[in-house]
Amino acid sequence: MPAPDGSRQGRSRRAARLACAVVLSLLLGCANGVGEGEVTGAVFAPECGIDNTAWDLGANFFVQDTNMNTAVIRIQHGSDYLDLSNGVVLSVHDLDAVRETVGTPIDLADPDAPVSMVLTLAGTCRPGRRDPSVVLLARSGTVTFTAIHDPRENNGPETSGSFAGVMMDDGEEPPSTASLDGYFTFLFARGRPGQRYP
Repeated sequence: MPAPDGSRQGRSRRAARLACAVVLSLLLGCANGVGEGEVTGAVFAPECGIDNTAWDLGANFFVQDTNMNTAVIRIQHGSDYLDLSNGVVLSVHDLDAVRETVGTPIDLADPDAPVSMVLTLAGTCRPGRRDPSVVLLARSGTVTFTAIHDPRENNGPETSGSFAGVMMDDGEEPPSTASLDGYFTFLFARGRPGQRYP
């Protein structure tokens, strides 16, 4: 893509920030979305019209945003913004701890786990002015990283792993729920930064 000219500079900056900013305020870069993976299971979310005994995310977009000792990994159907997509988000609160436990299952039920996981259903159930996005939080299950890219270390560009027996709900009564298993693997590729400096 050619560099934006002066008349489109502000719009291009905003688009780049929105594409990369999921949770982090300062970004080191974005993966390019290319990889492979799968997220399957059962999802019950009546407010979205989802009552499937079998559910498949159709994962085809993978991205990792990193900032110091944290990272956000998105596994999505499509490359739209997070608040317009169905996807799984793995929030790594302690990248050092995850790197040290590569190959070991992390218990998502542990309140001190260095990773948390949510399922967003905004692609199927678009949030409205009065209705917030449907977001289900993992309450149990495990996630196991086999590799995780850390830009502070020379540990290679790969991020990969799997999760199993993940039970999720939205904390409401009666709850929307999900039971998911899956895997992901992709190579980190630095993209256009969220903020361009002169």
